[in-house]
Amino acid sequence: MMFKGNFLKSIGLTTVLAAAMFLQSCEKENGLTQSTLRFTHKVGTSNVIYDSLMYTNEASNLFSVTLLRYFISDVVLHNTSGDTFVIDTDIYVDARDTNTLTHVFTTEVPNKTFTHLTFNFGFSNEDNVSGMYPSLPESGMVWPDMMGGGYHYMKFEGKFLDNSMITNFKVHTGMLNGNANYFTVTLPLAESISSKFFDMTLVMDLNNWFRTPNTFDLANIIGGMMGNQTAQTQIQQNGQDVFSVIQND
Repeated sequence: MMFKGNFLKSIGLTTVLAAAMFLQSCEKENGLTQSTLRFTHKVGTSNVIYDSLMYTNEASNLFSVTLLRYFISDVVLHNTSGDTFVIDTDIYVDARDTNTLTHVFTTEVPNKTFTHLTFNFGFSNEDNVSGMYPSLPESGMVWPDMMGGGYHYMKFEGKFLDNSMITNFKVHTGMLNGNANYFTVTLPLAESISSKFFDMTLVMDLNNWFRTPNTFDLANIIGGMMGNQTAQTQIQQNGQDVFSVIQND
């Protein structure tokens, strides 16, 4: 009987230890004390290397990246029941400024099993109001009043090889004369979010701006594209698959 009693005690102790380890593991997995949204920028599968004429797009343009700045707005989590949680109303990103690549939020996410993320690239026409950013760096994204006002959605600049000559390019997008050139990105989440906080990275593939459904040739915008609605529409359409999302452990 003594053996049986010790055996049962041993089983009980093992069960308690296993339960404690399980709880500790859960605490480690869900131990975030804030939410974090990160941004990273790639060409294909590689991180962007700036100021180097080394990339080839769908139109066979050999190009470099010197500047990448943009806004996203109305960043929202959704679930299948129609519930939403607003992460942020607007975020400014400068790919070369590390201070803009990580955004931290302390408001707890409700336990409603969110399955996908949406945001606008740029601003809706109603939200794109001149003067709402009085200070740099955001104020440096102003869009000319004579073209509709508000702010650039994106400034993507670099150099490319045009007939053996290195030429500047500027992919600048915005609300041209009231045309709604922004677009909404919808990203399914590999794992639903039902805990208080999250850690996610939004990944932009710059080459996707130049492909599908439109092969975008940089030689067609040597004079700029801010006043070119055809080019604005092509970039808007191409932007649908520019972003992907990674949920960090």
